[in-house]
Amino acid sequence: MDPIRYDNVFVNVGDSYKAATGIFTCPTSGVYQFFFGINFGRGSMTNVWLVQDGKRIIINHSDLPGLTSLNQQVLLLKAKKGSQIWVIQEKGNSWSAPEYPAITFGGVLLHATDDI
Repeated sequence: MDPIRYDNVFVNVGDSYKAATGIFTCPTSGVYQFFFGINFGRGSMTNVWLVQDGKRIIINHSDLPGLTSLNQQVLLLKAKKGSQIWVIQEKGNSWSAPEYPAITFGGVLLHATDDI
């Protein structure tokens, strides 16, 4: 499961996201909000997953015959300190360009806990 590597990092407080690997490592246990977006390409079924510690958690799916579509997924997730989160494209087509960044991934700690 090769993570998507995001070249443009806009905010990375705490340096928990590593652009070289595409992986976010949770700095503390707690409840996080994550989002990921994809600009689906034309003519094929596309599956993009948010993955936690090697397990697929939620899918962003599209089957577009001739158009493109920008879709977002947002979810709340419990995670332990050191848990790793990333996004994979399992199959299909997606579209982005340096001047039109359309594939996104981010997260924020909403509530820290002693353990999950």
